[in-house]
Amino acid sequence: MYRTMIHEVFDEAERDCLSLKGIYDKLNSIHQLKARSEMLDGIPELWTDWSDRVLQIERFMLYIEKLDVFPHVIDDGTQVNFAYIIRMMELWNIWVSDFSSAFYYSPYVEQFYQTTISFPEAIESRCLPLTERSGEDIARTVNNYITTLQDAMRSRAFKEKIRHRDDHSRRMFISAIEYLDFLFNQHKRMVVLRMDFYLAADAGIGLAGPLVPLLEYFGCLREDMKRRVGVFQHLTGYIAHVEYGYQKKHHIHAIFFFDGDKVRNDYALSQLIVQRWVEITRGSGHYFNTQEKAGQYACPAIGMVHRDDREKRQCLIYVIWYITKLDQFLPYKYSDKQRLLFRGEIKHKNN
Repeated sequence: MYRTMIHEVFDEAERDCLSLKGIYDKLNSIHQLKARSEMLDGIPELWTDWSDRVLQIERFMLYIEKLDVFPHVIDDGTQVNFAYIIRMMELWNIWVSDFSSAFYYSPYVEQFYQTTISFPEAIESRCLPLTERSGEDIARTVNNYITTLQDAMRSRAFKEKIRHRDDHSRRMFISAIEYLDFLFNQHKRMVVLRMDFYLAADAGIGLAGPLVPLLEYFGCLREDMKRRVGVFQHLTGYIAHVEYGYQKKHHIHAIFFFDGDKVRNDYALSQLIVQRWVEITRGSGHYFNTQEKAGQYACPAIGMVHRDDREKRQCLIYVIWYITKLDQFLPYKYSDKQRLLFRGEIKHKNN
């Protein structure tokens, strides 16, 4: 395997038992990039759709997991320690009513529902919305509830689920890098394109919105890639990953690799892919084309990349790490077997 600084970080992670977030922070430091916030800075808190609220639960659990004091101080009256918890607890009733057994949730969201449904004290009727000076009985109930969630996240069973999720992200990364190594072994230079695909908010039906049609439309694009038709005539491979975010909702990060001996103009290729995406989605497809802002990235990993260009290949591996580690940012799936990572096949040339 072609080794870079990122692989050295992985060796260090194995030795020092770094968490997935710890690895990500270290990689950002290496590339002098600002890590994206995992809290709720700039994220809408009210009047969001169902998928947004599931992600809110995920962020809420991540937040309280790190708390080392009670949300309420009970001492000659009650006072609130954390305004964030006040805001989020106002959504509690909506979160609970949103539960659907039709989905497979992330470990944090699943634990929220398991703990909340079995919590012995009534919350919804007498505790919400919280005020900055709540009654002592309300404050104690909320403190007990948050403590119960924290205890659940400290359990061996929950930690095992997180370890399994992190291991899965690592395996996806290693698989993608092995695939990248294979492509460069087959081609001395490749033209690399980086794009995101998503749909208009009204493109889907039901709770999960456009996730199902998004995967179906991307399946049509993958079929074009497999058959090497149209713009994909000289495609050598691709890597794609599904993510969910507040701005783009469900979307797909994709990296395309083209034979550098046969094509040169990455921008022109990207425009043709955009045209094909809009055509497949019958106008409901949206996109983000990195090639249009190629000079704005601190870690360039697009355009012509030569097999021996260590700097660009390291940046490319960083981008692959970034998209494959995002398994933790998809707060639910339709099935426990639902694929999040897609890539081309490894086919060796005939001798």
